[in-house]
Amino acid sequence: MDKEVKSSHELLEQKKMQCKGLEDQLVKLRSKCCESINASAVKDREIEKLASLVRLARRRLFSKTSAMHQPDASLEESSKISSDNSMSDEALLKMLSSEEIEESGIPAKQTSRTESSNCELFEHCLRYLGSAMLHHESLIDKANAKVRDIISTSHSINLQLHVMQEVLSMQHAKEDGGSAERDISVTKEVTGPSEELVPPRIEGCDFVTSLFETMCRNHSKMQSLMQSESHLEKELADCRELNRLLSSKVHEQERKLCGFVQELDRTKTLLAGMEQTHHKLQTAKAVMRYELQEKKHLLHNLRQQLESTRENCVKVMRSNAESEIEWKSLREEFQSRKKQDSQDSGVSDNGQSTREQTPSSSEDCSERDDPESAEDDDHSDSVEDIPEEGAQFIPEQVADFEGKYRARSQRLEYLEQQCQILYNSLVRSSERSNNLQRRLHSLLEAGSTSSSETVVQTVPSDNASSIPVEPDDSGSREGVMDEEDCDAASDDVSFCGEDSEEAMDGALPEIRKKTLDTIVGRVKLERSQSEEVISNLRATIEQLQTANERLRQQVSNLVEEKAQREKEMRQRASGMLRTERSLKSVQMQEISRERGELLLRNKELEQQLEQKDIQITRMDASRLQSIEKQQMLEKELGTLTERLQDQAAANSHLYRNYAAQQADIQEMRERLEDQERMIVELEQCIENLKEDQVVEQTKFAKEVRKLQLGLASREEECSILSDELKRLRVQADVDKECGEQLKQQLEQSSAQVASYEEQLSQLRVDMVELKKKIIKLVKEKDVLWKQNDNLQFLQKLQATDK
Repeated sequence: MDKEVKSSHELLEQKKMQCKGLEDQLVKLRSKCCESINASAVKDREIEKLASLVRLARRRLFSKTSAMHQPDASLEESSKISSDNSMSDEALLKMLSSEEIEESGIPAKQTSRTESSNCELFEHCLRYLGSAMLHHESLIDKANAKVRDIISTSHSINLQLHVMQEVLSMQHAKEDGGSAERDISVTKEVTGPSEELVPPRIEGCDFVTSLFETMCRNHSKMQSLMQSESHLEKELADCRELNRLLSSKVHEQERKLCGFVQELDRTKTLLAGMEQTHHKLQTAKAVMRYELQEKKHLLHNLRQQLESTRENCVKVMRSNAESEIEWKSLREEFQSRKKQDSQDSGVSDNGQSTREQTPSSSEDCSERDDPESAEDDDHSDSVEDIPEEGAQFIPEQVADFEGKYRARSQRLEYLEQQCQILYNSLVRSSERSNNLQRRLHSLLEAGSTSSSETVVQTVPSDNASSIPVEPDDSGSREGVMDEEDCDAASDDVSFCGEDSEEAMDGALPEIRKKTLDTIVGRVKLERSQSEEVISNLRATIEQLQTANERLRQQVSNLVEEKAQREKEMRQRASGMLRTERSLKSVQMQEISRERGELLLRNKELEQQLEQKDIQITRMDASRLQSIEKQQMLEKELGTLTERLQDQAAANSHLYRNYAAQQADIQEMRERLEDQERMIVELEQCIENLKEDQVVEQTKFAKEVRKLQLGLASREEECSILSDELKRLRVQADVDKECGEQLKQQLEQSSAQVASYEEQLSQLRVDMVELKKKIIKLVKEKDVLWKQNDNLQFLQKLQATDK
């Protein structure tokens, strides 16, 4: 768009230069027209001189004829008419001179006016050319009228010569008939100058024949003049037709130029609007680019966060799959253990097998619990490695962490249940051992009282050692010391029992000895198994405590990170709002400024329109005045033609009256010589006029050709301008479509921003709900810990009571 605007500006500058060149050419033409007017004025002066000479000759003729001896009333009337004619001729000359002065003053007045625009200069120059053409036509008409006057005078002289011939003839009545025929021939010559004159034959009057020959010569010359006059009249008619055509074409070109000027003004206004729209589009494009860059950065960050969340999701899915596999395996193992426990029905072999398998199963449970703790450590590490860039997707990670926390809490509950089951199984096994001891006691009652007492002493020690005790977190060391003391006491008791048994070997039978040995071995095995189970339970409890501490630390870290990220998000949101507000304020300022400029431009255009309307009204008034002047001139010309016709009739009447008069031959010779001289001068003047007309016609044809070439070039330029206007309109439509697309993109971006804001609001609500759920879970966890402590305390009380 910038290149196209620059090219259009360059074209406009070139056209301005061409307009300046055309203005210079018009100035030159104007100077040439002034020169031609001056030359025509000089020629008018020469014609006026000739007219004055003709008038002097007429006056001489009138003075000489008035001195004749025939004072008739007709002579008085003719003198009056001649004086009237002379006065009318003078008046006509004054009128013509005044009209010439007025017509010459018109271009001076036109040139005195200084116009601002090129259109007015063109109109002024074209009007000046039209006025000059009209002036030339008037001059030609004047010359034609003067030539007609000269021809009429020549006809009158011919009539006078024929009258002289009739007067000087000395013939009889026959000759009178011949004179009548000559009068008819004279009238024919007046009507048609192409007929030949026959010289009269008078005996003893040779001078008359010589005069007649000279008159014939003059008559032939006058015929040639008449022919030249007719030829000139035809040429003048052709020139008038050409002038009319040229004037019509000039008016058409004026109209076209006015249309072109209007189109140029429209193009200027369109270009100004296009520049304004282009500036607006550039600013809008810059804003859009800035916003698109920011959106691209946001999208890049969002993509990175999505990739990180996908990786975390994949990890979580894997860990969930592994945990599900482990949970299934543990479930199968516990189901198998339950089945084994249910199969134990009190038989010694089965009891031994189950009791032998219990430590291995407990060891397996402990070993299986260890990888879970390792996995928990891995998950905790993965949670600690959360990327800081994904600040917008914190709620999803928090949800994943809550899922993990729930899974771990479920695992802990499941382990607690398993521990309770193990504890119940231990209690059952202890009850079974107690039952077995009671049976043994009932069997041994049949023996001696001493043996029963020793057996009674061993039984409580075994019961005390066989009952497992789960120490609290706070008093684990005290429980260990108590158990060690109990173990030492039980060892002492067992040694005492062995000594007593050795002492009583001789007294007891062998069956009883075997049964006692088997019972003692079983008790020792159960004691060792219970110790191993207790140690495994202590280790699992410690691991669970460490895992809980880690979870608490992770929760606190996540809460802190969440708070920090919320702060960052709030800061970013405030920054975005500030930038948007600043951009909107800048846009509003630009819009207000552009609105003010447009209002000023509209006011200027309205003022220009008013000025142009005033100029148009003035031009219309001047045109009306010129039309009125033309009508007045036409009326004056009609009156003048009527007067000339009246004068011609009066002159013919005078010449008929002068036919009866006599004149001297010497005066006639002088007159003839003067007429010959005048005719020679007139021929020279006519030849000069012809040459001047030919030169002027050639110049005029050249100027017309130049004007035609200039008009053709203007038409080509106008066609080029119209093509450029079409192209600019197409470009304007394309720019409008681009602006509409940009507006649509802006609306889409605003809709996306609104959707993002809604998502943020939803995420904030979800965060609040998650916080509430975490608080509930922590409270429930505290309640469970309290219940666990209470249960442990109750177990200890039961153990101490037993």
